[in-house]
Amino acid sequence: MQPHKQWSYAGHPYLSGEIASTRLGANALGVVPLRLQDQGTWDPADECWGEADEPIEAWAMPVIARGPRPAFEMEQVLSGADPDDSDSDPITESNDLKDSGDARQAYKILMKLCRSDLRCLDAPAGSSDRCPASGVP
Repeated sequence: MQPHKQWSYAGHPYLSGEIASTRLGANALGVVPLRLQDQGTWDPADECWGEADEPIEAWAMPVIARGPRPAFEMEQVLSGADPDDSDSDPITESNDLKDSGDARQAYKILMKLCRSDLRCLDAPAGSSDRCPASGVP
């Protein structure tokens, strides 16, 4: 965005201008892209697609028909986890809070993760259904 005007009204900041680009990449955000680790070849025919006595669902058939392909695992970033506590998981904590009715605190945990490292992909994905309609600061 190329800003033209910035102002505040009723305690809220506003900005107007022209959109210079709609593409947003890791470099534009100043973050290091997540690494991909080669996992060899994945053959969907070797996967378990449900119960052995039930037919494979229609959506899985084209996946299996395409055959073997390269497999990769994306680096996972969970900056709020305690490295000394293997049970520490802010995403799980957020889910538990949401399920117990505390959507506001659940949302705050996820937004803290987003602020600490934008590469924590589970945080914004999980926040879309956590923010109460009334809004959370």
